[in-house]
Amino acid sequence: MEYELIIKKLKSQSNPENVKGMAKFGINTKHALGIKVPELRNLAKEIGKDHLLAKNCGIGFVRTTEKQLYIEALELYEK
Repeated sequence: MEYELIIKKLKSQSNPENVKGMAKFGINTKHALGIKVPELRNLAKEIGKDHLLAKNCGIGFVRTTEKQLYIEALELYEK
């Protein structure tokens, strides 16, 4: 899977209502997409481990847990 496709999928799953809910709990939502954990898990399974993709994205390696994928997604989104 390519970087652009991953970003496109993440943005298509964004939910502004979830972002508002995150803000209520004091979470910094500057770059948040509000994607639910089950959706991130599904995307992580779909992407799998792809070291070449990670290298091309400037990441040391691709992590597949939901929290780590969320962090990686934010880093990719900021580029």
